[in-house]
Amino acid sequence: MSDDRFQEWGKTVRPEIWQDYEVKQEYWSEKYSPLLGGMQDFAYNLFLKGNRVSEGKKNYGRVVELLIAASYNREKGEFEDWGREVSVALP
Repeated sequence: MSDDRFQEWGKTVRPEIWQDYEVKQEYWSEKYSPLLGGMQDFAYNLFLKGNRVSEGKKNYGRVVELLIAASYNREKGEFEDWGREVSVALP
């Protein structure tokens, strides 16, 4: 998702959600270990590739983009509230 599209999407999110996000971001940033994070990224990428997701972690970002795009109602110019969890089955 381009920065411009993200900024557009961000305007549709209520301010209290952004506040919750910032609190959680600060909390987890204090606990993050770059060494452990790097090892997790490496292992997760191997896991995805081992399960026939050829692009590994790159594919994860694309799936998120597709879910966000799928929820956008172009006629209304807003995101739909699906009211349910969405799951994606990998091959």
